[in-house]
Amino acid sequence: MKKYVGFVLFLLTFHLTFGQIDPSFYSLKAHYGIIISASEEPKSISEANPYGIQLEYSSLKTSDEAWKTCYCYGRTGFSFAYFNYARPQVLGSSYNLLYFVEPYFTYKGPLKFSLRGTIGATYLDKIFDATTNPDNLRFSSHFSFYLALSLNLNYHLNDNYAINFSANYNHISNGGQKKPNKGMNFPTLSVGVDRIINYEALTPKS
Repeated sequence: MKKYVGFVLFLLTFHLTFGQIDPSFYSLKAHYGIIISASEEPKSISEANPYGIQLEYSSLKTSDEAWKTCYCYGRTGFSFAYFNYARPQVLGSSYNLLYFVEPYFTYKGPLKFSLRGTIGATYLDKIFDATTNPDNLRFSSHFSFYLALSLNLNYHLNDNYAINFSANYNHISNGGQKKPNKGMNFPTLSVGVDRIINYEALTPKS
């Protein structure tokens, strides 16, 4: 549980420092990935390939205060993500409400590299049941925590549109609130498109 609390505090600190809202991004992403195997579960479960779709809104922070946080630009935002775990009778699907921060490591020119940290809540429609779903050792409560880290390449086609490619490491767990709780680690690759409102060229600040 401590790791979730620490991650929340980090994200909130980052967000509160970034008080000014400037360019906005409306985004759509598609995910495809793998499930990392867990002990004591049938092998066929981890051989599934989860897939999903993600809708998000974010803003690019350009204030002096935001720059001084990490001497970089960054985005913060909210998203909804749906994942199907390709084992409908055992793992089902998840519905996720998420918050993220995404500092840019490069920002000159059309190609931008960034790192995203995400935290949120997830609803799982298939959970462990000793009688009807004994193979699901990963989820035992409908509501759980969601964490993710993503490496992103963003390419701006123009001032209005950008495409992005991401490698994501996703984790779902109830934090040990209820057993069994193997949780799920499922890396995905994603591709997406951004609609940008009021974009401005980024330059370093003193």
